[in-house]
Amino acid sequence: MTPIRWMLAGLPILLGLSLAGADADLVRTLNDRAHGPVLTLPSAHVIEARFVLDGAAGRPVRLFLQAALRYRALSHSGGVLRLAVNGQGLGQAEAVNKADEFVTRGSSIYAPNAFALPAQPAMDSDPRDDLGGLGYLFDITGMVQAGENTLTLTHVAATDAVLLRDAVILVGDERRPLELGAPRVERNDPDSLRWDFAPNIREQRGLFMAQGCFQRVAFHMRNEGRVGAVQLGLVLELPAAVELITPYLPCADGWTPRLRHESTRLPRDGAEVVRHVFHFPDEAAVAPETGWHTFSGHPMVLYLRCDAAPGVYAMAWQALSQGGPGQRCEAALTVLPRPPAAPMPRRSRLGVWAYSTVQPGVAEAEKALEEDLRRRTVAQLAALGVGRLVLSTPRDIPAAREHGMSVSLASMWNYDVSVYPTSTDDPAKACLAADGTPFPGDRRRQRWQWCPTYAAEHRDEVFHPIRERLAQEGWDGFDLDHEGIHRECWCERCRDAFLAREGLALATVDWPAAARPEGALRERWLSFHTWNGGRHVEAIREAVKAGNPEALLFSWFTMSLYERQAEGPHRETYQRRLREELEYGYDPREFLPHLDIASMANGVYAQDEETWEKPFGLTWAFNRVEATVDNPWKIPLAPCLNIGSGVLDSYTHPDYLRWQAKTHLAQGVRGLDFWMLTFFDGRHQALFADLARIMAASEDVVWDGRRADDLVAVAGPPTLFHRAFALGDRVLVGLTNRGPAPVEAAIDGGGRTGREVLGGGVVGARVTVPALDGVFVLYEKP
Repeated sequence: MTPIRWMLAGLPILLGLSLAGADADLVRTLNDRAHGPVLTLPSAHVIEARFVLDGAAGRPVRLFLQAALRYRALSHSGGVLRLAVNGQGLGQAEAVNKADEFVTRGSSIYAPNAFALPAQPAMDSDPRDDLGGLGYLFDITGMVQAGENTLTLTHVAATDAVLLRDAVILVGDERRPLELGAPRVERNDPDSLRWDFAPNIREQRGLFMAQGCFQRVAFHMRNEGRVGAVQLGLVLELPAAVELITPYLPCADGWTPRLRHESTRLPRDGAEVVRHVFHFPDEAAVAPETGWHTFSGHPMVLYLRCDAAPGVYAMAWQALSQGGPGQRCEAALTVLPRPPAAPMPRRSRLGVWAYSTVQPGVAEAEKALEEDLRRRTVAQLAALGVGRLVLSTPRDIPAAREHGMSVSLASMWNYDVSVYPTSTDDPAKACLAADGTPFPGDRRRQRWQWCPTYAAEHRDEVFHPIRERLAQEGWDGFDLDHEGIHRECWCERCRDAFLAREGLALATVDWPAAARPEGALRERWLSFHTWNGGRHVEAIREAVKAGNPEALLFSWFTMSLYERQAEGPHRETYQRRLREELEYGYDPREFLPHLDIASMANGVYAQDEETWEKPFGLTWAFNRVEATVDNPWKIPLAPCLNIGSGVLDSYTHPDYLRWQAKTHLAQGVRGLDFWMLTFFDGRHQALFADLARIMAASEDVVWDGRRADDLVAVAGPPTLFHRAFALGDRVLVGLTNRGPAPVEAAIDGGGRTGREVLGGGVVGARVTVPALDGVFVLYEKP
């Protein structure tokens, strides 16, 4: 999760048919005619078709074909199919009926600068009227030439096959059927194909492992060449003391048992290494000119365990494909000391967003392996003191319960589409835009988002899936991913509720102009809008408690109480953000009181010393906790910190993450969450063990004690932060150092005996706080 993820930044969801009458009639006629045979185009393969034009001068030339992506259910893809005529790519300008299907951004599955396709099990599964049909019509008049021409179709996504049929060239009103050739793939440039693993793809710091720990490593592939790659393989050399538990690739029909794996021990630079060679199923392919990819959303995952002594070792890897071996890549493999045994805090929980601890297996052999990997993963987290998992599937509950973890259900809706777990097919209950049209909820089933006032007044009708899942599946809590746009609803129901709340009569109000952005009642309308946002959270709380009265409501949210009072060079930036939050329906003063735990989003992806002065850097993160930890409603704050936001996106440097996490503990937070499991490595495992030990030793003092800065005297440089809490005879002092070098602090416990929480040693008159780190001291009366 990023600090703000409001707007849909990804792929198109729904495209209607917006054409002139003649073009619409032509597309409809071509879609509805008797169909020819279906041709299958595998990933990374090319199909060519040659056609000769004579007598076309002065007449428009168009290309039509039907295309779909083979997928297990009705859906909609990102960029999959590239088309070119005589080497010139077709795009939005040439697309007559599907210009908006041309996608310029890629992902780990889909490619940029390619056309999105309807996705479904077979070509005849559905005519896909929701997407304007299966047919694509292009105007290629400016690309063709007299004589021979060549059409090239390339499958550029890491997905199942593209299905094609009914290709035809239209010269004026004349239709000329087009025969598509057989799919083929040429010899590639092996040096254009690369494997790499996250987070090294972005960090370029190698692999970090903790001694004795079980760890997941995900390899991704990239093909910068103009030819697709097949006959795929991966060569990986690891120190002999790094054990490969298993590869795992539950793609398609289950590729894990179909992977061919060979391993050989050999000397390398005076040490013994194990050379692993993996060969992939024949259908595995990497499309040309693509970014970092997976196999239909599945990276090549290796589960490892490290028994090497702490130190820096070497690792190497190499891609194999039809062109032969690629370039040999090398990186450091750093082994950190074995994390100490960590107790599991019971009140200040150390939480992890996982959604699922392991991807579901497909083949029977994978399903047994899946359960083994799940239990190993959960056991490793528990050993590091993690006591809370945020999940989307009940499959993980038994393993978590075996280790005494609490399990919390993550929001089951896509915030990019809606902020509700259900949608309505009744336009009288729908959220209406300013022009009176309902906002889509479930587009494929022609359903709409709820009117917020109706939802607040008919709560179980709207939020019942939360109640049902907590009751039926046995969750300990619910984690509301409180983001996305709460639409302003302009229906009569919302109008009347607003007027009643404000004590206004309709006859005295210029409705709706008065509530619009330039209207006289705009601020009062936004107050009503965010009040409805608070009722939204209140309704979710009711659903949670109805499903399990003991369950806790957590919430991940991007706003805080700081931005309202912020001063300094970034004040205007924060004010703009605050305004956006209000318009999107968020005000923490409205929704915070309904939470059990406030898991405020506080990830900043810090990388270097410039982070302190950035508008959304670590100083900002510190100030947000300062302003919110002692909120008027006494809601415990347990912020969520971001380790990474994706294979190609930012990662927080672990040194800054360590400072941030320990500083928030010193500020008195009642827990910490981390997003998310798939980004962890040995550095985070070591950090978790430290945090769990600090939290277990201090949680009662922080939860039940009081601020007690007056009981301990601390002096140090400006980079030092400190805070104290007291409970009975115990005083906890947290000291953190934001500087790049260790500092010394003078500390006086007022005659009490102090010991370091982590080291256990007696603390004297001075204490050294390492760079970007913290020291916690627990004082007790002698």
